[in-house]
Amino acid sequence: YLAPRVTPISRKRDQTWSHFLDQMQADDILIAMPEGRMRRLDGKDKNGKPMTIRGGAIEMLSLFRGKKALFLYSHGLHHIFPPGAYIPKLFKSVSAHAECVDIDMYLKQFEHDSDGRQHIAKDIEQRRDQYIPKLF
Repeated sequence: YLAPRVTPISRKRDQTWSHFLDQMQADDILIAMPEGRMRRLDGKDKNGKPMTIRGGAIEMLSLFRGKKALFLYSHGLHHIFPPGAYIPKLFKSVSAHAECVDIDMYLKQFEHDSDGRQHIAKDIEQRRDQYIPKLF
């Protein structure tokens, strides 16, 4: 089975998040497919702010200590079907960049950092921006 346990999670820190964390097992492989904010053609969200990493993604990293993570930086669909468009642009390429990260080594960089969570988010955003081509 590709997905023996699929768990929808709300955007709030509520019982859906607790249920997700409680059912995690040591040999699990996590595939997260967040329905997040859609990036506009200018690279910003609908409020004109830069796209940011959500805190739950950072919290999940600590669940997989001793493992590796595959960071997948999607190049997005904003150039194919931007918000507000009525018809997608056909014959456009969809691609992503993948990076394998040792979670223990990655988190160790931030263990003595009082703002570790914020710095992890910034680091992931910088990695994303490094690998995603500038389309705007």
